[in-house]
Amino acid sequence: MDAPHDQPAHLAARRNPDETFDELCTHLVWHGRTRLVNDTLQARLRTLDESSWHYVRDFSIGSVPIPFMLFGPSGVFLLQGSRGYWSVRDIDDMCRAADTLRGALEGYPDPVHPAIVMLDEDIEPRQHFAGGGEGPCWLLGEQMLHPWLCSFRDRGLSRADIAYLGAWGSPARSCEPRRLFIPVNESDGLS
Repeated sequence: MDAPHDQPAHLAARRNPDETFDELCTHLVWHGRTRLVNDTLQARLRTLDESSWHYVRDFSIGSVPIPFMLFGPSGVFLLQGSRGYWSVRDIDDMCRAADTLRGALEGYPDPVHPAIVMLDEDIEPRQHFAGGGEGPCWLLGEQMLHPWLCSFRDRGLSRADIAYLGAWGSPARSCEPRRLFIPVNESDGLS
């Protein structure tokens, strides 16, 4: 396997030039890096008390992929990990997704807090806004995650709420009806 800085291997059996795959490979690298970063953030979230905190990984809200939805005693949060890179689009997407989730939580009085967690960084929590004023989205270092989560005084979720969310939001509750298609003009089929 080539190292990241090496040129792609040129094999005699290739049917397509390097350029065919350049853009796709850039996306594949970024996707793999994002998965590794969020695996590290997930390990950090696993240290939270499971009876007080519940997270859902890789959820899509309004076509925005959200690495983590986190529910706990101090509020509701959307989180994504980073090793240093983030963009205005990340802020805009996270804030739009937070607003959408907030709208789905009927009767919940507080905002959903989006944040980008900078792994291996010692950054005090601060708010950022996108160019059009979308925000705030928090930016904070990994070591500040737990204190930051506990700093909110939102209604949050009780242990009973967390148990309910875990039980009733479980994929085990899903029961898909089986649907069989019978070809036309076959026995017991429609003609």
